[in-house]
Amino acid sequence: MELVAEQAEQIALLKAENVALRERVAELERRLDQNSRNSSRPPSSDGLGKPAPRSLRGKSGRKPDGQRGHHGQTLEQVGDPDEVIRHELAACGGCGGDLVDAVQAGVERRVVCSVSRLERSR
Repeated sequence: MELVAEQAEQIALLKAENVALRERVAELERRLDQNSRNSSRPPSSDGLGKPAPRSLRGKSGRKPDGQRGHHGQTLEQVGDPDEVIRHELAACGGCGGDLVDAVQAGVERRVVCSVSRLERSR
């Protein structure tokens, strides 16, 4: 009888411990499920598992290209520009070597148009 009573007491202690552990696991899982969207935590506390941002903009129904029938306008390059600016390097950025006799690596041409120039042409 003593053995049965001792085992019953131990079973009661284990059941109480089991209930306490289940409550603790539930609390820890609830904490893990919190993020900046469903609690007062800052977004920086979300870590790497934060959800992807979703745009609040709706669809307009229009195609992303220009509208049908509109030909557009492009500022064409001119043969004789008002000003030419050359940007030349005197030394290599990596080794510091002299670039005076170096072969030209490339050319970029750009059209820069100021507002005042546009107003003068109207």
